[in-house]
Amino acid sequence: MCSCVRRETLVIVPATMAVLPSPLNHPDGPAYVLVENATLSSRVKFRSVHRWALKVTVHGEAATNGTWPQLRIELDGARTRTVTVDNRAAIPYWFNFVAEPGFADLKLSLLNGRASGGPSVVIERVEIVPL
Repeated sequence: MCSCVRRETLVIVPATMAVLPSPLNHPDGPAYVLVENATLSSRVKFRSVHRWALKVTVHGEAATNGTWPQLRIELDGARTRTVTVDNRAAIPYWFNFVAEPGFADLKLSLLNGRASGGPSVVIERVEIVPL
């Protein structure tokens, strides 16, 4: 579990997020590589009502047929964004929201991975930034 306090940026190391075991999905230093469809998750505690930005820095690798990975970014089931990670260089995806005090579940899901020849995504860094 991670805790957010106003005026402080919270960094979540992808390799420390919860994920079901897989022979293909794996940590790579502080980053996490998703090859098969899977979800990284972390529980976050917000201490007060505040505006935040969720910043997920990722890069992708296209499938053998040229399809880029689809990544769903979800916060507490209510705030969801799906992005196509169509860049081999790490780039940030932003998601602004207002948090109420309490716990929220953060989930990052690869939606179109395959064990062989499919697209993959490397989740480099996750930050929750006060606005």
